Amino acid sequence: SLMPILKEARIPVCIMLSTHSIHSGEMVWMDEVVYRLATTSKSDISVKYVDRSFPLTTPAERSVAAAHFVEHLSHCHPEALQVKLTELRETLEDSSLPAPSERIASISQLKELMDNPLVSFGAAGQCHWPFYEIHLNEASKEIVDAKEELSALFDKAFVPVFFYPLGFDKRRNQELLNLMMDCGYEAAISRNTGICHPGDNMFRL
Repeated sequence: SLMPILKEARIPVCIMLSTHSIHSGEMVWMDEVVYRLATTSKSDISVKYVDRSFPLTTPAERSVAAAHFVEHLSHCHPEALQVKLTELRETLEDSSLPAPSERIASISQLKELMDNPLVSFGAAGQCHWPFYEIHLNEASKEIVDAKEELSALFDKAFVPVFFYPLGFDKRRNQELLNLMMDCGYEAAISRNTGICHPGDNMFRL
């Protein structure tokens, strides 16, 4: 466990949570893609929606394939993503996932961390679907509903910070930002690395 190390070093940590994952024990979609490609016994993979095949004989090749599939799927509407993810699962049917308790922390396990002042929780949506061509009512479930549920579950340990999914349609940018601000988020972060400075836009971190 990392917690003893973080506690000794006094390093705070904010854990970004998908509500669907903590209830179901299912991996967020991009983690599932990476896991299945890392554990399959197949030596290559091809699917109908990608115009090339990928060798899977080395860890490096599996990593390249996973990055390509995640990038492709992150530019899909959530419904199209789920259809394509189903095809990928069927193609990689030999790569069974471990039991939920072995891969995702349960709500009760997360609540055990609430009393630790170094630990807080943020929102990664319901299913962490891409915001690419997403409808506002679907985005509201990811942004608003997830915040309300996580706030109720973790009370003061929840911080109003949203974790952007992969795939973002810039044409809907302001509408999505308005949703976040209207429901009380104070900031939003992405996977991009860098240094934040005073005065930076808190929804573009």
